[in-house]
Amino acid sequence: MKRFFSDLKIKQKIQLFAIGALLLLCVIFLLFYGQVASNTVLRRARETAQDNLRQIESYMNEVNIAVSSRLSHLGTSITVQQTMELAEQGRLGEADWSVNALLRDIQSAEQIGNVELYTLDGTFVAGTETERENGWSPARNALAAACAIPESNYWHDDETYRNARTDSVSIYRAICTEADGIIGIARVELSTAALSNMYSYVGFSGLADIYLFSGRGNVMLPRETTPGVLRVGRDRFEDDAAEQPCEEETYRFQNQRYLVKSLPLEQYDLYVVSIASYARLMEDVRTLQMTILLLGLVCVIVQLVLFSFMGGLLSRPIMDLSEKMRQVGDGNLDLRNNSTGKDEIGVLSRSFDRMLDRIQQLMEENAAGEKRRHELELISLQTQITPHFLYNSLDSVSALVQLGDTEGAFQMSKALGGFYRGVLSDGRSVISVEEELRMTDSYLQVQSQRYRDGFDYRIDMAPETLHASIVKLTIQPLVENAIYHGIRCVRRRGLITITGRVEHGEMVLSVWDNGKGMAAGTTAISENHKKGDLILHRKGYGMYNADQRIKLYFGSQYGLRVESEPEAWTKVEVRVPLCPYKEYQHDFGFDRR
Repeated sequence: MKRFFSDLKIKQKIQLFAIGALLLLCVIFLLFYGQVASNTVLRRARETAQDNLRQIESYMNEVNIAVSSRLSHLGTSITVQQTMELAEQGRLGEADWSVNALLRDIQSAEQIGNVELYTLDGTFVAGTETERENGWSPARNALAAACAIPESNYWHDDETYRNARTDSVSIYRAICTEADGIIGIARVELSTAALSNMYSYVGFSGLADIYLFSGRGNVMLPRETTPGVLRVGRDRFEDDAAEQPCEEETYRFQNQRYLVKSLPLEQYDLYVVSIASYARLMEDVRTLQMTILLLGLVCVIVQLVLFSFMGGLLSRPIMDLSEKMRQVGDGNLDLRNNSTGKDEIGVLSRSFDRMLDRIQQLMEENAAGEKRRHELELISLQTQITPHFLYNSLDSVSALVQLGDTEGAFQMSKALGGFYRGVLSDGRSVISVEEELRMTDSYLQVQSQRYRDGFDYRIDMAPETLHASIVKLTIQPLVENAIYHGIRCVRRRGLITITGRVEHGEMVLSVWDNGKGMAAGTTAISENHKKGDLILHRKGYGMYNADQRIKLYFGSQYGLRVESEPEAWTKVEVRVPLCPYKEYQHDFGFDRR
């Protein structure tokens, strides 16, 4: 495959890449669109189903309120009270015409299909239907439930069978008077329009089927059902009725997937299920996917023709430029295109010539600039040493003179001069370890005078380290930190030990003090400090400065490491390559790696 591709002409490669890229984009877009569109459709379907269920609940509340407003005044009717009293005494003949007129007025509401009055034991008193089924009477549990909630309606499925179909649902309400309390029961059958109007109230999109079940499992809506969808809705109803609610929204039945949402309306003894077929939801998505695929194929054909033509025009000058670039890659930087074309290839060729000119110039400037950059960085770090030591030392000399200790003032001034003579070092940034130790020793003498011999120090260096190269002011900042942040913080007599050794071709210098040490919880040292992790500073800039100068000069793998025991000791190690020092060498003139 690789050889086949490499043998193709530029024109053919352009065509192949164009077709492959377009096909890949089409496939990616189709997959991405399909996933995003499917998720969007399902999310909106869930939100719509949930909103429909809430609207159905709101609709049922309105129906319940409308029925309540019609039935709540029965107890205040004198005619009804007298009629119910006669019925209780067993002396009821034909119902008074005014009672029938009152019931027909209640029946005139759109939500009500039939109105009947019963005694508390279930005896029929009056009703709007002229023909009634002989021997039928309300269930006693329905009458008892209505009496238990006299201020509310009790919804009940009066059918004796289960898991079938019913066309209506009954609403029972106790007839109450202020004097006698509950005197009878009013029963209302919801009209067919009361249930059917639910669809127009909610405004269904048609993508989902809404099934309404009574508490006995009888289907009330829709009037015409699909067996498969009905089975899905009934399964969901039975799961909830068995107190095993299903949290899954996706239901599988006969290799079909359905999005199912349900809402129990316990107050009305009803159960609503929204069922949407995945196939119906995704019809528009699949149609749009096929349209995009066809458009993509048309674009592939058009691009094939266009790139075939453009490939021939572009391939020749590109091949010429490619050949010259190959020669430049082989090291022939003197090659030039000298193109006079005004198109993009000509501009590219001239830019390539200018690039070669610039590369040669930059290669020469880079060698000098890199060397100068290192020099300036090292000098910049070196000049950051603070003058506080000089101020404090001069104050100490002044104090000794005022006390009459001229010998002490002389020795301290001499040591101070030796220290700054070493600091200057004829402008050199790199000195020998021996010179660094002399400068450090002068510094320790000055500090010993200042602190009245409050500490001892010892220098123990391997002979082969004395003539090695070291960045100036490497050991002195470590000694300064040992005095100011270690020995000065404890009451015992201090001790500073400076050692040097050669280890695996590298020079290891260490400064040890018996001062305060460093706690693991401070920013001066990491939590695993006992392993000798690299540190940047310990209260002050000196150690950070020394570490950065070592890394700049010798490389990032070298620098400072620390070990410490709180309230006991601290040891800082300097690890650098073992490089012999020569006075005449330039600071940046030898290989430091």
